[in-house]
Amino acid sequence: MKVITSTANPTIKATVRLHRAEVRKRERRTIIEGPHAVDLATRAGAQFDLVLAREGEEASIDPAVEIYLVSDRVLRAVAATENPRGPVAVVRIPEAAALQARDTLVLAGVADPGNAGTLLRTASALGMQTAVFPGAVDLWSPKVLRAAAGAHWQMPPVSAAGIDTLIAAGLDTVALVVAGGDPPGLVLANSGPVAIIVGGEAHGLPAGLAAAAARRLTIPMPGGAESLNAAVAGAIALYERTRYRPAQPPVLADG
Repeated sequence: MKVITSTANPTIKATVRLHRAEVRKRERRTIIEGPHAVDLATRAGAQFDLVLAREGEEASIDPAVEIYLVSDRVLRAVAATENPRGPVAVVRIPEAAALQARDTLVLAGVADPGNAGTLLRTASALGMQTAVFPGAVDLWSPKVLRAAAGAHWQMPPVSAAGIDTLIAAGLDTVALVVAGGDPPGLVLANSGPVAIIVGGEAHGLPAGLAAAAARRLTIPMPGGAESLNAAVAGAIALYERTRYRPAQPPVLADG
C-alpha cells in the first residue's frame, strides 16, 4: 500500500480537480466519500480507479484497486465535507442509460445539489427513473452523490434534451407549477407512464416549458404558504403518483 502525505502529490491534485464539473464530464470520473457510499458503489459493481484512506479506515473493494494510505490533511483536501469520514474513492461515471417508458422524475433547472440528490433518492425509492434537462446541476457531483445516498447506482440518471425527448419516449408530460395547475388526483390517475417535471428553486419552470407539457400539477397548500421547497414539492408529487399508477416494471440500470 502506497503512502501519500502531501497535497502536492500528482494523484491528489488529479483527484481534487474532480470537484470541477467540466473535469468530471471530460474524464467521466467522480468522487464518493465515506464507508457507506463506497460499500453501496462496490455492491452495485461501480468501477473504481483508486481509494484514499487513513490508517484504520477499511474499504471492502476489489483487491486489484489501488488503495493509498493518506494523512488527515490530504483526506480533507480531496473530500467534499469539512470533517470527512474516509475512505474517499474515485469512481468511473457509468454510461448514460436509455430513457425508458416508465414513470420519470425530470429535473429542469434544479440547481441545489442537496435538492437534486434528495429528489433522485426519492425517485429511486419509489421505483422511478430520473432524467435531467440541460442547465440543471451536475448529478454526478460529490454533493449530489452524497445527498442521493446510493440512488445513482440503483438507477443511473439519464439525460434528456427537452420535452420532445420525453414525448418521443412515450411519456405523458406533467409540469409541477406553484399555482394554476390541477390537483394530483386529476393529473396523476392516468394509466400510462408520466414524466413529472420539477423546476428550479428560485423561479420554478419557465412559462414556455410549463405550457408545453400535456398537464400541469399544483400541490394544494391550504396553509397559505407561497411555495414549497423544490425537493419537498417534487417528493410529494412523486409519492402522489404511486397512489394512482399501475404496477411498474423493474428498473433496468443498463437501459
